[in-house]
Amino acid sequence: CVGLTGAFSQLGFLVGLERLMLALVDEPGRVHAALRLRQALALREAEEICGAGARFIWIGEGMASGSLISPAAYREFVLPYERELAGRIRELGALSILHVCGNTTPMLGEIAETGADGCDVDSPTDWAAAVEILGKSMCLKGNVNPLLFLRENLGRLRAACAEARRV
Repeated sequence: CVGLTGAFSQLGFLVGLERLMLALVDEPGRVHAALRLRQALALREAEEICGAGARFIWIGEGMASGSLISPAAYREFVLPYERELAGRIRELGALSILHVCGNTTPMLGEIAETGADGCDVDSPTDWAAAVEILGKSMCLKGNVNPLLFLRENLGRLRAACAEARRV
């Protein structure tokens, strides 16, 4: 499993998160133009990774977090590019695992439309909702608070994992 950064997060790293957030409102056409350029790089990277033999590609879209953008913004500025990337990865014979940081509960329906084969669900997301909405179309991983992996919290980790499995 090899990771790559999705177009939206690539753009955020390139121009800065604050500038990207403002541009979503003030310059949506320019954002889409820049996303198309970043998408070309993501697609080429996926081709190189798959050509080297990777069977799974983890797509990082941390800046598309529901903690930062609305479901409507996700639908407009992230979903079309993720759908294309996941589709291309599948055409290349690999599977995709999408990770969007933060609370993605409000945009689970949109994430389900990406066509990704799996989703790495971050701990602030409602796990039961993720299982209900995403579990129909993709494999799910996650939702245990990463702070529980700290040495001082390990006693609570087993119970949290068991609870996630019960859902």
